[in-house]
Amino acid sequence: MRLLPALCGPLLAAVFLLAACDTGPEVCEDGELATEDLRLGVGDTARASSTVNINFVGRLGSPTGEIFGDGDDVTFDLDEAIAGFRQGMVGMREGGERRITVPPNLGYGNVELPAIPACSTLIFDVELIEVDPD
Repeated sequence: MRLLPALCGPLLAAVFLLAACDTGPEVCEDGELATEDLRLGVGDTARASSTVNINFVGRLGSPTGEIFGDGDDVTFDLDEAIAGFRQGMVGMREGGERRITVPPNLGYGNVELPAIPACSTLIFDVELIEVDPD
């Protein structure tokens, strides 16, 4: 999906939708996706193509840890999420809580969004409420 830079405004959509608003030649360092289960779930398991309902808080991986987005009872298709978020959700079970650390190369790369600087590492604390059966 390619969005024009002028359409990259709505924050919640920007948090989850694939980023394609190239704002410049800045080169970001590659990094590794990291997940940490804070509480294991016991329900259905999320797959890369699942529709999920979650509660989340997203913050920058910078020293300030500034929150760039949050939501309760948010439903969306994981195949519409940034690569690192989608990969970090795979295998998570309903009722679980997970911290997903997304490096820039699996997030928005050199794209600068209103609350997310270019080349940002993103940290999501996610509670998986429900997985829609595929």
